[in-house]
Amino acid sequence: MTVPSGGGRARLLVWILACSLALNLFFVAGIAWTRLASDGTRRPPVMAYQEFARGLNLNATQQASFEHFVTALRERGRQEREVVKPLDATLWALLADPAPDQARLAVLLNERLESRGAAQREVSFAFAAFLATLDPKQHASTLDFARRLQENAPRHWWGGGAGH
Repeated sequence: MTVPSGGGRARLLVWILACSLALNLFFVAGIAWTRLASDGTRRPPVMAYQEFARGLNLNATQQASFEHFVTALRERGRQEREVVKPLDATLWALLADPAPDQARLAVLLNERLESRGAAQREVSFAFAAFLATLDPKQHASTLDFARRLQENAPRHWWGGGAGH
């Protein structure tokens, strides 16, 4: 390869700088597009709900009910991390055995289902109680947001995807 001389070097440098500028502009535009086009449903549920609720102009009773719901949502996440994930690891280890202990497997599966079910019940009841405090417009808006959040969220946020 020959090294350009004089004006050739300047053109090469301008071309490299123009390409670099174009790539940077595309990168920044991509970030801006994802933030501006986002409807708020791609963040973790607690963060998404908190940001959404800021626009609802909640009164004191509604805010207290909302905080109870958020606490239940956080507790569900904590329980997922502290209880369900270790159970999953134990289940996978047990299933790795060609002849797993079926009685132990049944106990662990039931424990996992009960743990997740209890957390889901608490969140569901807290959400229903929060909805009951809202006026019709807030109620409709919140339900619409909740549906979009569940439909658009990564599967791990809800433990298996939309509707689970």
